[in-house]
Amino acid sequence: MMNTCQNCQKEYQAKRKGGRFCSVSCRVSAWEKAQQPGEAGWIYRGEELYLARKLESLMKGASAVLKQVEGLPAEEAAELMKVFLDQAAWGHGNGVVDGVLKKGNRAFPNGGD
Repeated sequence: MMNTCQNCQKEYQAKRKGGRFCSVSCRVSAWEKAQQPGEAGWIYRGEELYLARKLESLMKGASAVLKQVEGLPAEEAAELMKVFLDQAAWGHGNGVVDGVLKKGNRAFPNGGD
């Protein structure tokens, strides 16, 4: 599984599930940055890390589909995009996504308006 380092943004092959950094030096550098006041917010953990990886995967898939449908007739393009969207419906019934949405709904009871 390819991951993106949370420190340097380089793609790397994770050695274990849940890896967040490409090297020890990036892990240490991120830890040092996190010790500075106001800097720790950018480090993904737990549910945030899971969602960030899902969104990254979704963006890559969307880019690939857009390249595939370029120049196709509208009906064929629409069918390919529908297949992608059906496959990308990973949030439906997903406990992590549902939990984050519930938290968001409590934070923004009127939908953020």
